[in-house]
Amino acid sequence: MIVIINGPCGIGKTSVAWELREAVVLAAYDPAWPERYAAEWDQIERVLGDLALADHLDFRDALRADAELRQQYQALKQTLSEQYRHERARYSESKSAFVEEALARWRGRKNQK
Repeated sequence: MIVIINGPCGIGKTSVAWELREAVVLAAYDPAWPERYAAEWDQIERVLGDLALADHLDFRDALRADAELRQQYQALKQTLSEQYRHERARYSESKSAFVEEALARWRGRKNQK
């Protein structure tokens, strides 16, 4: 099954497609979702602590501030998504070095200000 999503789907993309191994089931909106999300987020935050949130926000800020970095990250994600189409963990792990390097450069710039 091929799923195509039209609309804003990442940097410079208006559609994206995935090949899925299982059927996608669409569910009606559940008013409990925001509360469930908050509970999940609280659990993640307890496990990972403030450092993970700081990393996430700094990486976001680095991408927002640097068009070349955004292009490099988009190209890396595209390559890895093709290489690890059905291996989500390896896809994520393979981005780690890029993210760590980007964070180090961003934090170096922040500390110079």
